[in-house]
Amino acid sequence: MTKENLLKGRRFLPYNTNIKDKARFLRNNSTEAERKIWKEYLSKLSFTVNRQKTIDRFIVDFYIAKLKLVIEVDGKIHDNLKEYDKEREDILKSYDLKVLRITNRSILNNPQKTYKKIDEIIFKLKMI
Repeated sequence: MTKENLLKGRRFLPYNTNIKDKARFLRNNSTEAERKIWKEYLSKLSFTVNRQKTIDRFIVDFYIAKLKLVIEVDGKIHDNLKEYDKEREDILKSYDLKVLRITNRSILNNPQKTYKKIDEIIFKLKMI
């Protein structure tokens, strides 16, 4: 069995206690876009949504365990982090997680369209 298959069969995601404090700091100091999507949309879902969840050596913005869905809210800095974001996404996917990237701009400028997109993805994942 390959390492990738072993990871996919894991029941629990790896938790890095070394970044616990950083995750707490990020939860308490969210960006404007993160606050908006949390207040207007994610906190109202019928699923439990974790904010600034540690997975492996990363902290993801939002995580819906029941759907194995990671939602990342990307600001302008991510324009310069394409390679890092790709590596990170590949590692998260190795845990059989789905990763949805959303830009700050889409949340702040067109939230309803953004929330509809997430609704569609959630609907598809519920059907799996």
